[in-house]
Amino acid sequence: MDDKIKINLKIVGDTFPLTINRSEEELVRLAAKQVDERFMAYHQRYDGHLTRERIMSVVAWTFARYALEQEQKNDKGPLVDKIREMMDVLDEHLAEQDPVSEDRNN
Repeated sequence: MDDKIKINLKIVGDTFPLTINRSEEELVRLAAKQVDERFMAYHQRYDGHLTRERIMSVVAWTFARYALEQEQKNDKGPLVDKIREMMDVLDEHLAEQDPVSEDRNN
């Protein structure tokens, strides 16, 4: 079982005390670094025209959109449905062509 550690995670100048699994520390800190980098990119892009809160909203939206895109890429449901549909068509076609299956049905 993973042991827990307490860290102070700094995101865009704010500190958040967290208790996490030791094995997750690198990932947690990398995620915070990505938020900081994205925040700074939007801050520079909008040159102070947006409030800090609005920039954080854009950062959150960007990461949420990315997560949803990844989920859709990994969604194999439509592909599986199409394969099943094609298999059904193929089965029907083969049954029509196979005289042995016709004999079994009679």
